[in-house]
Amino acid sequence: MSLRCVRTLLTGLVLVTALRSIAAASIEVAPVSHDLAPGQTAISMTVSNRSAVETTLQVRGFAWTQEDGVERLAATDELLVAPAIFSVAAGRSQVLRVRVPPAPAGHEMSYRLLIDELPAASVGGEVRMALRLSVPVFAHGATPGAARLTARLDADHRGVTLINRGATRTRVHSLTVIVPGGERHAAVPDGGPYLLAGAQRAWSLPAAARRSPMAGAPSLLALTDTGYVEVPLDAAP
Repeated sequence: MSLRCVRTLLTGLVLVTALRSIAAASIEVAPVSHDLAPGQTAISMTVSNRSAVETTLQVRGFAWTQEDGVERLAATDELLVAPAIFSVAAGRSQVLRVRVPPAPAGHEMSYRLLIDELPAASVGGEVRMALRLSVPVFAHGATPGAARLTARLDADHRGVTLINRGATRTRVHSLTVIVPGGERHAAVPDGGPYLLAGAQRAWSLPAAARRSPMAGAPSLLALTDTGYVEVPLDAAP
């Protein structure tokens, strides 16, 4: 059988080419995110192996920030994971427990747990692809307040920068610029849906928006987890 180049793009999945065969463990995690109440310092989750082979996994904790629109993860020992490395037999599950430090009053702390498959040695020409799952964890201090969005329009109308001036994160599912006269332009995110507290992210506008007259008072409509929100938009001259 001739070799074929296989190109697979999945979040956190290692790219493998020129494979004879591929086997990747099917791993499920529940819940897929964690939102800790003030004073809560422990979480648990279940990792299930839906494949037909035993899988070994490693779990690490990272502090999660967004700087100038760039996602950044920094290894941290603030999250204590047990067990940190473990094997799950086919069709079985493992419960993980994680200690999370309390967040300061008025703040939300953002973390991610990276769950990495540790590939087994290849057997008979079979190559396994290492899977990575990323689980967001949010810890709240007392009365952190809600997200508060503002935005600014690029001078060349190529994009919009969305800014979260609140103390908690939000998820933005869609973003629409409405120009005077009612014309609407859907923006495209340059990244995932999360906008962390105190962070900003860029959204690109289609070419048609660059030709639209932005004089007057364009408005911005965001669909977040709490519904549609009209966002104050500073239009560039």
